Amino acid sequence: MSAPGEHTAERCTRYEDLPVNPFVALRVAYGMLLGEDDFSTLLGNSRGKHMLHASWSHGPGVVWGFRVRVRDDGRALYVAPGLALDGLGRELTLGAEQCVPVADLLKSLELHADGDSDGSAGRYRLVAVFDTCLALPVPALASPCDASPGHSDHSRAVERVRFELRRTGPGPGGPPYPRLRQLFSTDRPGPDPDPADWPRAFQEAARQDVLDLAPALDEGDEEPSLFPVGVADAPVTLAVVGLRGAGLEATVEALDQGVLRATLPTGLLQDLVGSLRPPAVADAAPGAPRVVRDSLEWSDEHRRFTFSVTAPLHTGSVGTDAVSVSSLGRQAWERAQVREVVHRAGTDTVTVVLAAAPRHELVRVVVHGTGPTPVLGTDHLPLAGLTGGPPGTAADGHDAVIMYRLDEEDS
Repeated sequence: MSAPGEHTAERCTRYEDLPVNPFVALRVAYGMLLGEDDFSTLLGNSRGKHMLHASWSHGPGVVWGFRVRVRDDGRALYVAPGLALDGLGRELTLGAEQCVPVADLLKSLELHADGDSDGSAGRYRLVAVFDTCLALPVPALASPCDASPGHSDHSRAVERVRFELRRTGPGPGGPPYPRLRQLFSTDRPGPDPDPADWPRAFQEAARQDVLDLAPALDEGDEEPSLFPVGVADAPVTLAVVGLRGAGLEATVEALDQGVLRATLPTGLLQDLVGSLRPPAVADAAPGAPRVVRDSLEWSDEHRRFTFSVTAPLHTGSVGTDAVSVSSLGRQAWERAQVREVVHRAGTDTVTVVLAAAPRHELVRVVVHGTGPTPVLGTDHLPLAGLTGGPPGTAADGHDAVIMYRLDEEDS
């Protein structure tokens, strides 16, 4: 078996026409004459199916390696061996560390800059580009009827990788699957999905994202390709490179591989999902009571307030130590004494009576769903905080925290 990179540039001629036809297969019959096009169809079917699956199911990213270092006083980048998948599902392989002179990278930048680059200082993307070349020439007939000696053709198409600079900036459109990304985001708008609704929310987000997907349309083509990105957007970004100077005098002054995207094996993802489940999803208690948001109402000159809950409470857990009230003075928070907490069994209202009104304008009310004395529901599930907040578990809930500013007209 040939090792990656065995065919060097001196023995290899650039080649851009490897077959890709995932939906056309070779059908053979006894006595059939097979020619070059038949073998191209045979090779292109399996190759095309592999690329199609890898591009849509895995996406571009580095599988292993491709660490980049700056050497030679900033005049060259050294790229370590590695394996990656590009946007068209092709493997990019580098078998040995490769020195990439900055001068050569600037030539590649000018090639892809459409005339708007002078190869000067700036920030650029270092990308790994799928490359093929022809190697190992062997004797061959020039045509089916030509028996004369002296003609040869290449018998191998070698897949390899080359490195280029591209301008920084956003890729084509936004990242795929935006609804799923928002569902898992910590700053998504609106309340968290209830754990009981999580499978439905996940499937709905995935369904809508998939309905929006479509193959890319390469520039100049009238029909879309088979793949999620065009040829120009297929390379894998390895790093952002900051250059100083221009032309032969240019050097690397900054290198950042924080933009590199890793492609993880399915087995690892399965282990992580199985063993590191979020507690809010794995152990959630969807029936736990909550304090209704915006239900707090003051009375009796701020010596009394009521709030509503979503489910009946265990009356034995609704005591004076289950609610705390404090107000912020100039030097520190001051606790207000809770004289009485009233909750009648089977009702959804709680009344809190204070010994005296809070002394300061900014008031913080905490109904405890955690700690040593949480409020419990009738089924002994701890309070899960405010409505719309994250779910609690069967063993520990969330405090319902309300910040309230006493207006001058109310005090």
